[in-house]
Amino acid sequence: PLYPVYATFPRIWGVSALNDQLIAGLIMKLAGGMLLWSVIAVIFFRWFEREQRDGLDRSAYQNVQREIGAEMGR
Repeated sequence: PLYPVYATFPRIWGVSALNDQLIAGLIMKLAGGMLLWSVIAVIFFRWFEREQRDGLDRSAYQNVQREIGAEMGR
């Protein structure tokens, strides 16, 4: 166990102090990871939505290319 005094407490469900700490660490790591990836996903999809909404659409881009080609051909 990380803390020696923790080993002196009575065990619940027959789990050793070391296993209890390992399980607690796993739970904290999984919960923290889920929170982190949730925040990353929210930021990514907001960015993606803004890019889709504010970005140039393909037809506008093709019109610009056509105009540039016409200007270059003069």
